[in-house]
Amino acid sequence: MASDQRQPRAQSPLQTQAQNQDHPPALVPPRGARLRVLAAGLLLASQAPAALAGSVTAESIWDSSNAIQRATSQIPSGATVTGSSCQEVDMRGGDTRYICTVTYSSPPPAPAATPAAAPSANPTAPSAPAP
Repeated sequence: MASDQRQPRAQSPLQTQAQNQDHPPALVPPRGARLRVLAAGLLLASQAPAALAGSVTAESIWDSSNAIQRATSQIPSGATVTGSSCQEVDMRGGDTRYICTVTYSSPPPAPAATPAAAPSANPTAPSAPAP
């Protein structure tokens, strides 16, 4: 008696190769590689920072030099102005507003002092001879 169940047909190597070409394998780095990249990024980020940069924006209804003066007064002490840019915005009623941005850089923070090594608490440990 014939069975209604059919056996799946095995694919030839050529058919398997054609399917693989249609769907190439995903390029996924090994698990350890991701952790190494993350660790390297954290290590680089933890290095002493270079000069810190920033910007301050201020407005004035009088002129652009007043807007620059207002922005400059808001930068941190010890910072150096590296540039400025202004925009004139026409308001209703024929008024003009000046919006200026001042960019600056400030020196990196001083590294924290490391404490000196404490003397040994072990009284039996040999000590260096006095000069």
